[in-house]
Amino acid sequence: MLGWVDGWEMLAPSGNRCHTVLQDILSASFRRDERLASRRVRPRGWQVAAGVRMSSDDALVSGLPGPPTSKTAYVLERLRAEIARGEVQPGDPLRQSDLAHRFGVSPTPVREALRLLEAEGSVSYSPHRGATVNELSHEHLGDLYELRATVEALGARLAAGRMTDEQLARARELHERTVAASSIEDRKQLGAWNRELHLLICRSGSDLVAEHSESLWRMIPTRLTLMNDPAITDEFNEQHEQLIVALEHGDGDRAEEIMREHIMSAAAHRRDIVERGAS
Repeated sequence: MLGWVDGWEMLAPSGNRCHTVLQDILSASFRRDERLASRRVRPRGWQVAAGVRMSSDDALVSGLPGPPTSKTAYVLERLRAEIARGEVQPGDPLRQSDLAHRFGVSPTPVREALRLLEAEGSVSYSPHRGATVNELSHEHLGDLYELRATVEALGARLAAGRMTDEQLARARELHERTVAASSIEDRKQLGAWNRELHLLICRSGSDLVAEHSESLWRMIPTRLTLMNDPAITDEFNEQHEQLIVALEHGDGDRAEEIMREHIMSAAAHRRDIVERGAS
């Protein structure tokens, strides 16, 4: 059990608290969605898809991997990816006119995408600077990891009884790929494989849990991955091995316990890095 100070004080949540906190998360999320939807009345012809408001006049973007998407969704995913890769740094301004020109769209879908990013907590508005990318504070990082531990522990418990043979095989493949990459040059993909493994487990347990897990992962830029440290990577690989074995045996209690301890150990490493940087 961990006890932190200076904005990091928290306890690993108990099993009962896990479900209570998750209910609070879901309720807050639903209330947020209702507030977003109430900002304006959708005129006739508007549709809702994948959580993005779009009108029938909003032309579909072509030439992208996968099925066509609305311009708002296109801009949203492009901005999410750039923030995650660190191409847009905390404090950088996100000017609507510049983004519209760069993405080849009108200002309207850019404005809608920025509103959605604001609701996610990735950007914020100020009267004089407009939209800027948020920097996670020590306190918010601590909260973020505790939320991840709660949500993903539940996802692992559910996944233990629901994962298909194909999903288990994919989890094992991602893990073994990460172990192999730990001793070769190709370390750039470690963070991406780690993220994919975690989201695969949550998605195997519950689409609803996975949706909230993805929203939490989006708040951690991939440039901040802990997998750049070989010692931490080796520790995570050992924890992933234990987790996958528990999933393969259908042991939900053990999978939940390992996932929670794994994420809280990641939180401790993140705290140490932040403290070293501040000293």
